[in-house]
Amino acid sequence: MKTLWNTRITAACEQHNITHFSLKEGLERANIMLDRKTLSDLACWEPRTFESLAAVAKQKLELDGFIDNVDKKHPTGINLNLKDVMLEAWLREKKQ
Repeated sequence: MKTLWNTRITAACEQHNITHFSLKEGLERANIMLDRKTLSDLACWEPRTFESLAAVAKQKLELDGFIDNVDKKHPTGINLNLKDVMLEAWLREKKQ
């Protein structure tokens, strides 16, 4: 069950651009003591509440100087780097 709870928490954290570790750390610093099961249930059944908890954790970490918008994770997926695309097109033109 612990793995399932962690997976749910991590997935919800990704939606709100915070890491699982930062969420736990921020909530602890804000004196909000919630266990894995509770966070997992909130992530599944109370997404707005979880979003608020993530915002509280982020704000507390920023106030304490723990993060300064560097901790945000980029959404997973393919990142298109325009510079590389332009370079590849230019190289193809040069070969012809």
